[in-house]
Amino acid sequence: MAKYDGDIIPLKQVAGPICGLAFARRIWCYDLAIEPLDRIRHRFGAGIRGDNEFWSSGADALYASLIELDEPTSIGPVNCGKRDRRGWVSVGSRQLAFDLS
Repeated sequence: MAKYDGDIIPLKQVAGPICGLAFARRIWCYDLAIEPLDRIRHRFGAGIRGDNEFWSSGADALYASLIELDEPTSIGPVNCGKRDRRGWVSVGSRQLAFDLS
């Protein structure tokens, strides 16, 4: 996955279509063996607004990726063939085309 500020991030409903786009303003990637989740929660928790259950659900995670979004925009629904449980997927320009008119 390309991890560059300025990447376009499609926003997808759970079990539904892509319904928005945003730019990646800043991206942070952490190895949780080096950077404890509690430290990430202390630094970013107010912005993430996750409850205790949210943070507990990541207790066994090995890595964390955080993306600060910029200029979110709604778009008409775009179907996406993603069928697995991954929270993110990197797609190339040939895989996805948007008509934003």
